[in-house]
Amino acid sequence: MRLRSDFHDYYDRAIGYGIDSKVVYERKTRHLKIAMRSDIDIPTNGNCELIGFCGQVHPLYRIKKYERVAADNRCWSYAVVDQYFAYTFEDYQTQRKEWEKNIMFDTAREQTVKRFFHEWSFDTDRLFHEYATPIWAFNFRPWNDETNFVVDPPLKEYEFERVKDANSAFQEISVYLANILIEQKEVIELSDSYRVQKSGFDLKTSFRRAKNDS
Repeated sequence: MRLRSDFHDYYDRAIGYGIDSKVVYERKTRHLKIAMRSDIDIPTNGNCELIGFCGQVHPLYRIKKYERVAADNRCWSYAVVDQYFAYTFEDYQTQRKEWEKNIMFDTAREQTVKRFFHEWSFDTDRLFHEYATPIWAFNFRPWNDETNFVVDPPLKEYEFERVKDANSAFQEISVYLANILIEQKEVIELSDSYRVQKSGFDLKTSFRRAKNDS
C-alpha cells in the first residue's frame, strides 16, 4: 500500500515491510456532521466515542485526569493534564480506579458505561463504503456542534496502537482498501450495464453486427 497523506500516523512505519503499488491510500482528514442512529439510542455522556477501523466499530471511553492549578492569586481552577482512551470496559475500570482522585465532572455509572461498550461494538461496512475510507472517528457529544464525524483521523491521537500494532494496522488497511476498490468497481460496472439494458440494448449483441447482417 502506498500512502498519500499530509500527516504521519503510528502505522506508517510498517511501510518498510513491503509496498503493494496497486493499493493507494489517499489519507485526507475531513470533518463532517452525520446522524448516528436516533437521539434516543445514543449515549448522553460526552466521553463516549467510536473508532471505525476496516469494517469494525470500536467503542472508546475518554477518561480525563484533572489537577488543580492556580488561576491567579485568589482562586483555583481544574485543568486536564492527561487523558486515557479505554477500548474495553475492563480497561475503563482499571484506569478509572487508578485516577480515582483526579477524575472530575464525570458522573457516569459503571452499568451505563458497560452497556455502551456492549451495544456499540459491531461490524458494518456502511460508513466505510459511503465515505470511501478504512478509518473514521465519531463523537456523540462534540464540543463543536457543527462536526461530529472525522474521515481519516490520525489514529495516534486516539492511542489506537493499543488495539492494533503498527504492522497489523497497516496490513489490514491495505487489504480492506483493496476490497473496497474491487467492490466499488463492481458496483460501477453493474450500474453501467443496468443503464444500457434499461435503454433497450442487449449487451451481448447491440455493439456488434449479427452474423446474418449484410
